[in-house]
Amino acid sequence: MRSLLRRVINTHHLSVLQSKIGSSSLISSFSNLGPGSSDAMQAPVKINGRRMMETIHSTCEFGKAHRYGEHETETGMARLALNDDDKKVREWLIQQVKAVGCSVTIDQMGNIFAVRPGRNKTAPPVMMGSHLDTQPTGGRYDGILGVLAALEALRTIHESGYQTEGPIGLVNWTNEEGARFPMVTVSSGVWADVVPLETAWNCREVASLSQGSELKTMKQELARIGFLGETPASYKAFPIGAHFELHIEQGPILENEEQNIGVVTAAQAYSWFEITVKGQDCHAGTTPLSARRDPLLAAAKMIAASNQIAKTASGLITTGIFQATPGSINTMAHTIKFTMDIRHPQDEQVSSMVQQCHEAFEKIATEGSERGVEVSWETLTENVAVKFHPDCISAVESAAEAESRYGINPATGEASEPVPISTSDDVEMAMAAAQKASMTWRKVPFEERRRSLLAFCNAIESHRDEFASLLTREQGKPISLARLEVTNALRWLRAFTECDLQDTTIKEDEHRKIVCRYTPLGVSVGIIPWNYPFALACAKLGPAVLAGNPMIMKPSPFTPYTCLKLSELAQDFFPPGVVQALSGDDRLGPWLTSHPIPEKISFTGSTVTGKKVMKAAASTMKRVTLELGGNDPAIICADVDIEHTAKKVTNLSFLNSGQICLAIKRIYVHESIHEQFLEAMVKHVKTLKVGEGNGEGVFMGPVQNSMQYERVNGFLESAKTENWTIATPSTTVNDRPGYFINPTIIDRPADNSRIVTEEPFGPIIPLLTWTHEDDVIRRANDTRMGLGASVWSRNLKQAERISRNLEAGTVWINSHFDLDPSVPYGGHKESGMGLELGMDGLLAFCNKQFLYLDKSR
Repeated sequence: MRSLLRRVINTHHLSVLQSKIGSSSLISSFSNLGPGSSDAMQAPVKINGRRMMETIHSTCEFGKAHRYGEHETETGMARLALNDDDKKVREWLIQQVKAVGCSVTIDQMGNIFAVRPGRNKTAPPVMMGSHLDTQPTGGRYDGILGVLAALEALRTIHESGYQTEGPIGLVNWTNEEGARFPMVTVSSGVWADVVPLETAWNCREVASLSQGSELKTMKQELARIGFLGETPASYKAFPIGAHFELHIEQGPILENEEQNIGVVTAAQAYSWFEITVKGQDCHAGTTPLSARRDPLLAAAKMIAASNQIAKTASGLITTGIFQATPGSINTMAHTIKFTMDIRHPQDEQVSSMVQQCHEAFEKIATEGSERGVEVSWETLTENVAVKFHPDCISAVESAAEAESRYGINPATGEASEPVPISTSDDVEMAMAAAQKASMTWRKVPFEERRRSLLAFCNAIESHRDEFASLLTREQGKPISLARLEVTNALRWLRAFTECDLQDTTIKEDEHRKIVCRYTPLGVSVGIIPWNYPFALACAKLGPAVLAGNPMIMKPSPFTPYTCLKLSELAQDFFPPGVVQALSGDDRLGPWLTSHPIPEKISFTGSTVTGKKVMKAAASTMKRVTLELGGNDPAIICADVDIEHTAKKVTNLSFLNSGQICLAIKRIYVHESIHEQFLEAMVKHVKTLKVGEGNGEGVFMGPVQNSMQYERVNGFLESAKTENWTIATPSTTVNDRPGYFINPTIIDRPADNSRIVTEEPFGPIIPLLTWTHEDDVIRRANDTRMGLGASVWSRNLKQAERISRNLEAGTVWINSHFDLDPSVPYGGHKESGMGLELGMDGLLAFCNKQFLYLDKSR
């Protein structure tokens, strides 16, 4: 998992806990983690993320599923507190925690405490968890992530045979969302002695979410489902040493900044209110506007005023419930009720916003055009801001940073060797070294630079088996494909050495001579993706150093090892500072692309990130080469050899588990041969062996990382919810660890479905049909991507005619992803900018200079 770390203020949950937990931290309970030993662990215990996600998805049986959008993330799970579904998931959870050696305590608020003993049985437990109840919509990952991540941590420790120094456990807090019973964090509040027990017990459910005709209290529902425990709901009866919660972000802040983990440092202060505005009901047709006392219009202005107050204070004010009585279409309401949730990191700012809202609402009620209405407030719940304990913050920071220090073998899910995380100081030192090297390396004659690169190629050749083995281990691809990647990388490097950067005379007469010459750009940065980490590192490193530029490579944090090894090997063939590699987390890329020293950025990756690279480079007008995403179409004409073509197209679709920018992503087969072609593809898919890369006969390894695994699984989820036809056998591989997904063909999905319009970058592909040539060309071009395309036909004139109308940087006829090392490639539209490989790839690292020589003097 990539990190890092951006400190954020949590707007949700656990604001009442911190004042009642001790100063012990996660480190204290885990410092002597080991199988009966007092020695500290030397390697991290890794959570089985795949199993955790499968567990989360499996709990969807306890609740009502709903869809509110088109994408895989736009599904939810409704499981309101203390309803029958909540009862079932609670009973299931208790079975799970008992299976991993936990004792279970249920207190008077129905809070579930599951504790696994440590060596020090008297120490207060370190607890992890959150809540199983949800909002009425959107609760698929919310609180349950914190509960089930804690369960997976307990499973991992139990299965590994480790014993912690102190007790550790899981907690599920009741009605933390405050959705059914309108008191947020009510049960943890009772435990912390912030909310009186009787107040919580007597809290009645929200009318709109009522489970019956009578509004039930929390105590009634706790008793009904059998979770009204006898243990006092108090930190005095059940003390906790520290509490940690993994929580899904409920806004797009981290996603927009492409950060995966945020460390919460505080919980905001908040106050909940129900506001009642009363006016005079009247008939819509007989009451003139001047005679109306309209509470709805007044309430609308109050909500608008509260929004402006929140903006000014840099706070948050939200109206979640709005009710009009009597609710007739041609009658003005006499009463409006609406709620307000007012939040800010500082207590005094919440008080100030509340006061400003009081004043603004009174003014609207008494002085505006709606004068004559009455406004009243009822306080529902209040909570002060809480800063989390520094020990807890540092423990989470350390854990997140440690996670980024180990690559993960995607075939096993096991941690690999530690990888250094570059700091901003490391970046400065690398830039200084590269800048110093640039002054001398640019002056080295081209022929000498060529000899250095060729000698480097020979050294790679002698280590090719080591590089291939490392590739299979860190990237997951079959060893045969890893060897091919090393072979192709050498072909690319050697092809560069066959290029020349000679001065060219543009024009010459008796008066003057005009010469075009090529000079180095300067320090260059190469950002390498995780799908072909060795070959694409070479594709950037080779032309950069040959043209006279130092190169700083940044490998993907998912696949750092081959690039680091490549840089290490290069030190024997290039002067200090000419070839460097920096491994790091999510901060490293922006540090490199925004730094003033580099003159060139060569980036391969997603279009979203490519745009950010381009924006960062613009600040100092760096040259950029961007090789970005693709959605390559393959158009299959009616006259093809079906068996032969289907086999080739299938292989090219699922090569490297579909994780190739230039792989086939959409197949358009002529309607007249659709059934036979699909049958031939499915027949061949069944012969493709999926497994660990070193296994005999393996064609396809795992998806490279957990994030991509979840993305591809999202497409498979869409296949179920949108009723796509899956033409291939079982799509998931459950009999082994790792991120394995079987090759999957989706038969004739709609043209506007996600599987057609987006790039899955995994082993799943749509098969569509076509009849008319103009139509298939239009559909093939109907994308913002334009990296590659192919046409398959025995009629070369027809194939070339179609090819010349496709909007892509590279188009093949009767093949695909068949790159020649001397020929450049690049994307059209949002698939990129600039070219790689060949002479154009070399010139991308050069300045072109025109030298005018005057002969008249």
